[in-house]
Amino acid sequence: HHSYLSPDGHWVLLVVMNNQGELIPCQVVPFNGSGDARVVGPPEGTCISGAWSPDGKWIYVSSKEGGRFHIWRQRFPDGPPQQMTSGTTEEEGIAMSSDGKSLLTSVGVTNNTIWIHNGSGDRQLSSEGDAFGTMFSWDGRKLYYLMHSGENGADLWSRELETGKTERVVLGSAILPGSTIGCYSVSHDGKQVAFSMRDRNGISHLWLSPTDHRSSPRELLSTASQDCPIILPSGDLVFRSIENGQRFIYRSKQDGTERRRIIPNPI
Repeated sequence: HHSYLSPDGHWVLLVVMNNQGELIPCQVVPFNGSGDARVVGPPEGTCISGAWSPDGKWIYVSSKEGGRFHIWRQRFPDGPPQQMTSGTTEEEGIAMSSDGKSLLTSVGVTNNTIWIHNGSGDRQLSSEGDAFGTMFSWDGRKLYYLMHSGENGADLWSRELETGKTERVVLGSAILPGSTIGCYSVSHDGKQVAFSMRDRNGISHLWLSPTDHRSSPRELLSTASQDCPIILPSGDLVFRSIENGQRFIYRSKQDGTERRRIIPNPI
């Protein structure tokens, strides 16, 4: 998506997307095409922009390691990544000064709020944190949503629309530290939630958790990367599985048995 030529013209720093349409860590390749790409910056972090120091001895990247975009630097060619910025703000985009002593970046905070519209008009439901990913319960009495707060990833929350009572349904950081909840689905009876989370290797796993917290979340074990779960009225799961770079739709029981493709063709 973006490329940055090194000052000596021998290397190119790249912002790269994988075959699933997701941005991955930045890479450096030889400009003459004589060698393989190497990952730079945090090896598990999404990288959105980069820059070289004027002397070519340092690489700078804006990487989403730990849930927020921050500036990292790495001595080229073989130094370890070093985090330069931190905190609740995010930094995207890098422009180096000509003397290499400072850099310019954009700094800000993403803050989504949830509103509901009904016969009485519009009403704001969320106030703290970055809330998104809304879904009504099947009986329409609750609203589920994801919310970032602090440095942690997104947790799953619910709010009773009549009483205003809020409750954290799933604490994502307690399951996979440094990860965040992705797609999720709530069962028709409101007693179960299925969701996906990525591990540090970028592999997505499916999890099931009771909404009353009477037992711990459990993983739906699989060697393939799985995401986008939907709980059917019968209790079965429908989800996406990524195998050899292709995506297929599967169905299974909640314990992972009777796993089968719904259609043979990739999607």
